[in-house]
Amino acid sequence: MNQKIIKLSRILFKLGLRKEASDLEAISGAAGKTEFSGILKLMPTNPPTDLQSLLSDYFEENGLSPLPADKLHITLLNQTILKPYAKELKGKQIPQYEGSLTYKDIYSVVREDEGKHSVFVVLEEQSELSDYVSEVLSSLGISAEPESNRIYHISLGNKTGSPFDSVGHSEEKPIRLEGCTKII
Repeated sequence: MNQKIIKLSRILFKLGLRKEASDLEAISGAAGKTEFSGILKLMPTNPPTDLQSLLSDYFEENGLSPLPADKLHITLLNQTILKPYAKELKGKQIPQYEGSLTYKDIYSVVREDEGKHSVFVVLEEQSELSDYVSEVLSSLGISAEPESNRIYHISLGNKTGSPFDSVGHSEEKPIRLEGCTKII
């Protein structure tokens, strides 16, 4: 790991711009790079910024902002599952995702009780990504299971434009498509 990246990661944590002080571990893959930064996430090589442009009127009409291109990601595994293994994950190489990413339908989800509204695109490769998460966990020696009800998606926009303000998925409050509005 490049020492400058590790140092920058620690500086960003001290400034409050990162939630975890752990080193950023990343491996580039065909579809993007997989990183552990508290969550396990896949950063697409070609983020769907064209979809954000397509949704610009929808964002404006609903008081939403697009997420920055460099923040667009797929959460593969929630931080609550990985937290007990954070020390073990430090310094380990994460296998690459060799598959493709196909953007499918676009949905809007509102959680009034949290004051959140997000727009996201669902990925076609749901089973492939679930298998990939199982492979990563196995290769790292982690006995946890992938979240069975996770819908792999990329958040495109929300009320603030910060990825931390998107409607979150958890075992207690999963995102379910039947509770969302299909936009496209």
